[in-house]
Amino acid sequence: MGKVIVTVRVVSENAEIEKIIKETIKPEKIEKKPFVFGLEAIIFEKIVEEKEGELENLEEKLRELNVSYEILNVTRVFLE
Repeated sequence: MGKVIVTVRVVSENAEIEKIIKETIKPEKIEKKPFVFGLEAIIFEKIVEEKEGELENLEEKLRELNVSYEILNVTRVFLE
């Protein structure tokens, strides 16, 4: 099986959400970007196995954080 890179946008009023995501999700890349009404969005990328249930596991972790999120992109990656 291959791997996919999942790009996710998270919006939360919790000032510590970036730290929490780093600890629980362990993304490969994470950054803050301006969003709406003065809020900042956290955009992160996570590489997961391309198999049934992996994306759902990531979404379950996000639901447990009680944040608003949107999966922006899922792309197959080729790693050696």
